[in-house]
Amino acid sequence: MTTPGEFPAAVNGAAPVPPGPAPAGPGPAGSTSNGSAPSGWASPGGTAGDAAWRRPAAPAEIPAVPAQAPGPPRYAGPPPMSRPSAAVGWGPVISSGPVPRALPHQDHDALDREDAQARAVTVGVGILTLVVLFLLLLMMVIRASTAAAA
Repeated sequence: MTTPGEFPAAVNGAAPVPPGPAPAGPGPAGSTSNGSAPSGWASPGGTAGDAAWRRPAAPAEIPAVPAQAPGPPRYAGPPPMSRPSAAVGWGPVISSGPVPRALPHQDHDALDREDAQARAVTVGVGILTLVVLFLLLLMMVIRASTAAAA
């Protein structure tokens, strides 16, 4: 444990580094920022793998006065509206489409006979269903009354 004002003890055999501002520039080629031997990571001297991380070269000449930037673009308004002349034949294209075909002739008397026959069959099936349900209900009532009497 260190007391205020003391440097920490060396770690892993490295010399203790006093706290303070960071070095102003890169050190000699092949060294790290704290002066120890290179560790295999990127170094200030650089290797071929460090090319993407290097600073760009300083510009050859910096202009004394920057060129004046152009002002913001001005809005000139909407474009002029001009309709095509009537002589051009401007307008929507109207398509009338094909003429509908005539429907086939229907025999109304035959349709009425078939409708009456279908209605008679439907009523007959309904009456037959009611008779069967009534007979089942009658049998259940008779059976329940004989079971209660015994």
